[in-house]
Amino acid sequence: MEVSCSSIVEVENSAKVQRRGPSASRWKLGGLLGILALCAAAAVLFTLHEQVANKDEQETGEFTSPPHFLVLGNSLSTLFFLFFFGCAGCSSPFPFPSSDLRHMLRQISQNVKGAIHLEGQHNSLVSNESAEWYSEVGQAFSQGGLSLENNEIVVEKAGLYFVYSQASFKVNCHEKNPYSNEQFVHISHAVMRWSESYGSVWKPLLSAVRSACKKVTGGSDNGERWYSAVYLGAVFSLNAGDRLKTTTSPKLLPDMDEEDGKTFFGAFAL
Repeated sequence: MEVSCSSIVEVENSAKVQRRGPSASRWKLGGLLGILALCAAAAVLFTLHEQVANKDEQETGEFTSPPHFLVLGNSLSTLFFLFFFGCAGCSSPFPFPSSDLRHMLRQISQNVKGAIHLEGQHNSLVSNESAEWYSEVGQAFSQGGLSLENNEIVVEKAGLYFVYSQASFKVNCHEKNPYSNEQFVHISHAVMRWSESYGSVWKPLLSAVRSACKKVTGGSDNGERWYSAVYLGAVFSLNAGDRLKTTTSPKLLPDMDEEDGKTFFGAFAL
């Protein structure tokens, strides 16, 4: 029986293709197992981290766990999705080239929405016109191109942002209080913006004034305090390089309420 050379070549090529299939499947299975191992490790680390954080909360009464595992979870989910839907039929020892992996991780980091939430308290050594803001205590955090520098929020990316702040006070309304000689005790709070579009000067972005109480006449100061707060919030178009800060009634800063959730300052991208 005669067999042509072309038939032999076709048979050899077919055999090569068949032999290549199981190898690619093994690499794909290995990559899948690696991703599953990463997910399992992240779950274990998350559990251990939460146990330590809960113990610290019970001892100190402060919440110290930043939301970093949310970013880790999103990253692992993206890797899992790309492995199945973006790398079908890969014949490389790795699910995707290292350059593609770096590009993908760069996109993940860029897609994190900018957000910052700060908690404040009075510190005369830092400022006589504003609270001192903290980004790493209690519920405070920062991510995605918004940061705290020199007691100011720095905007790294242009876009629409919701900016907000609240200042709370325990006001002394007795007539001998040091605030002023007016009949009412007034409190003011403002968010200021510095921008090159303004000519590199500070201008009010949000501001409000309210009367906390009417002064009490007669009798002695029994230590009673009136609780009052000023809340500000609105959407603004901010530029890269803009800076935000707060200003508050200087005479009332020593009476600022520093309990958790009472005085805060923040912004987040829309």
